[in-house]
Amino acid sequence: MVKYLVQDIETVPETEIQDMWEEEQASMKERGKPCDFPPIWAHKVVCIGMLALDENLHPAKGGCAAGGLAGGKSEKDMLLRWSEAASGKLFESKNALRMVDWHGRGFDVPVLQTRAFAHGIQLPWYFGKLPDNKGGVSQWSKEYRDRYGGHHMDVAELWSNKGAFQRPHMANLARLMGLPGKVGIDGSQVHQAFLDGKHKEIDIYCMQDVIQTAFIFQRYCHLTGGLDLDSYRAAATSLLDWTKGQGEQKEFHEKIDRTALLLESV
Repeated sequence: MVKYLVQDIETVPETEIQDMWEEEQASMKERGKPCDFPPIWAHKVVCIGMLALDENLHPAKGGCAAGGLAGGKSEKDMLLRWSEAASGKLFESKNALRMVDWHGRGFDVPVLQTRAFAHGIQLPWYFGKLPDNKGGVSQWSKEYRDRYGGHHMDVAELWSNKGAFQRPHMANLARLMGLPGKVGIDGSQVHQAFLDGKHKEIDIYCMQDVIQTAFIFQRYCHLTGGLDLDSYRAAATSLLDWTKGQGEQKEFHEKIDRTALLLESV
């Protein structure tokens, strides 16, 4: 049964109100406080990477990706596909999946929410109530997006105890457990790649972050005691095999340190 949806997005600062961002940039520069990273409202989604995991954290349904411009999808198409997956409808699940991402509560999901707003897409599964412990909806029910009891699992927040200490870059934890961190382009190069029409490269990079987030989530669950060593190795091996089957991730897969990833020296 599919339970988790690991996700990541790539964006560019080219929305309907790009002129407002350019004006804000100019104003901040005049005040001696230049800022190159756009605010949430100035981002347009060009790729949504997704991978579904089952309750044992194994890749389920072969994984899925909303795809980006390389697949001929519009931003609205991608958002609808993401909502269909996260709500569980894509997998014929009665319940919305638990979203898993890195700093997704602070960036990815706010951007997706803003762009859904722009396109008039409803997200009732995200704003609605979750069943209480008796299977109904009552004063004890939590919202999906509740920061402390909802179904959005931002691994960066889990790692830093909800911001009690500074979170590392995802690539730092990835390297610590034998993953490459970054292969090919990185986030700072996405806009230029978009301008150059390198949409396939953006999609590949996005899915690499999805895969690494999934591996880090598995290791985090082992760290907390949610997975014993055998269960962790089984989940990581399953994801490693799935990654090997993704032809466009060949270079990324070859750079993974299997011994470190599977804790084979333990």
